[in-house]
Amino acid sequence: MKVVRLDQIRLDGGTQMREHLDQNVVKEYAEKMRQGEVFPPLITMFDGSTHWLVDGFHRYLAYQAAGKQGANCEVHTGTQEDAIFMATSVNGTHGLQRSNATKKKCVEVALASSKTAGWSNIKIAKHCAVSETFVAAIRDPEVKAKQAENMQKHVEKKAKAPVKLDSTETDTPVKLDDFGPSDEEIRASERAHNEFLEFMQEAFEADDVLADTSEKLKQALLELHHLKITNNGLVNTNTELTKMVKSLQRQLDKVKK
Repeated sequence: MKVVRLDQIRLDGGTQMREHLDQNVVKEYAEKMRQGEVFPPLITMFDGSTHWLVDGFHRYLAYQAAGKQGANCEVHTGTQEDAIFMATSVNGTHGLQRSNATKKKCVEVALASSKTAGWSNIKIAKHCAVSETFVAAIRDPEVKAKQAENMQKHVEKKAKAPVKLDSTETDTPVKLDDFGPSDEEIRASERAHNEFLEFMQEAFEADDVLADTSEKLKQALLELHHLKITNNGLVNTNTELTKMVKSLQRQLDKVKK
């Protein structure tokens, strides 16, 4: 651990893996620094002349915004290439939560590195702190397409709840307004269904569903339950319409006689 001057640390070495840097986070960190809060050290890779920033981009910018001249750093010795490769493995368990785009970039950069030649999907997944299926989907687009197809089939299958139909026919006239969902309910059901499929696809692509989407998953399951109820209503509506048509047909036959 050592204090390194900020002007000795370079941020332009291709080590920034995040989709973008959040300026609101930078402002929040800077204010806490002014108040004396201690932050974890930055991680740099020193090649003999330059410190390449590996981890801590938000903190680095916050130090600058707070008027600091230097920062505590965990310094490693290696090349710029080493710095880039190391950057693909940070922020998996700390710092601002990574987006799927950030995780995807980490995996793509790791796959392009000569250091991963011969590595299995599992080993790369462990290095980048993502799942093996996440790596497989990026490594082979056909795998990703198949995963998406299987997920959609699974969701659609689960959404079709078995319905027990009452086969007893009745001659009692039935009014269409007495049963079934309204047009607006049907449209809302279709929208909810499409949103649910989109959510499940996004959750499937995430490397850690429990950690990243637990609250959204609860909401999605509630929506799925609603969809089942609505779908059952649609099936029952079709059954009642069939009964009504048969009843009217019998009444018409009696009149003809």
